[in-house]
Amino acid sequence: MLETIGAADVIVLVSNWKAAAAPFVVETIMRIKELSSASVVLVGPKQFGVVDIRVLLQMSIYERVANRHMTDIEILLLNKRLKTIEQTIYLDIIGALCDNDGNCPQVTEGGRLISQDGGHLTPAGALLLGDRLEQKMDLSKIFGLATN
Repeated sequence: MLETIGAADVIVLVSNWKAAAAPFVVETIMRIKELSSASVVLVGPKQFGVVDIRVLLQMSIYERVANRHMTDIEILLLNKRLKTIEQTIYLDIIGALCDNDGNCPQVTEGGRLISQDGGHLTPAGALLLGDRLEQKMDLSKIFGLATN
């Protein structure tokens, strides 16, 4: 495993982050940097709210698109804290999908669910997130992907 870390170009850290883990994330990144010159990508927390499909289906398409859920304050604070960790490229999931106050849509502009269970992306949600992250940062360059 240590050889793999040493040989990597990019290391991605992703988890169901909890506030108590933040100091350990910093320590982990420091240890990785001792072993490797790889870029470290830290994927921030996500929260898509309780998805009640029956309620959403009772709304018009315009109401569904305008509907927002508020991200828990603990998740917002954790996101803010993780963003400050040095020597990482931070993928801010909440920042990509939600407004500055943490109000997040549950459907895309076309009315498709972003998450079916509140924790995992649907294909439409993954496309939306990828597009938003690409707008904010050059993902192809970060991950060393060909752009042809």
